Amino acid sequence: MHGLNLLSVSTMHVDWLVWAQNRYFMHQVTLIMHSVHDYVCIRLTTCLMLLVGDERPTLVAWFCIARLYYKMVKPDQHEAIDCMRKTLLYYNKVVEACDKHSTYGELMTAELPVCKEMVKLLPMKISKMMARVE
Repeated sequence: MHGLNLLSVSTMHVDWLVWAQNRYFMHQVTLIMHSVHDYVCIRLTTCLMLLVGDERPTLVAWFCIARLYYKMVKPDQHEAIDCMRKTLLYYNKVVEACDKHSTYGELMTAELPVCKEMVKLLPMKISKMMARVE
C-alpha cells in the first residue's frame, strides 16, 4: 500500500476532521464577533446609547462564542487551556451583564442558568488541565 498502513490513513483522516471542525468553529466565532461589532457600532453612532431590546443579540452572541470555544478540539494542551479561558471569559461576560442589569436576565432566561453553571465549573476544569500540563 505504498508505505501507508490502515492506522496511519485513519489517523490522517481524524486529524483532517479535527482541523476542519476547528476551522469551521473559528469562522463562526469571527462571523459572530464581526456582526456584533458592526451592530453595536451602528447603534452607537445613531443613538449614542444601546436600547434594552438591543442587548439580547449581544448576549446571545457571547453565549454562542463561549460554546464554540468550548467545542474546539486542540491537541496541544496550552491551546486547549487558552480555549477554556476564552470560554470562561464569554460566559462570565453574560453573567456579569445580567447581574448588573436585571432586565438582561429576563431576556436570557434559557441561557443564563447555563452560563452561571459554566462559570462555576470551568475554573476547576482549567486548573485540572493546567495541573496535567505541569
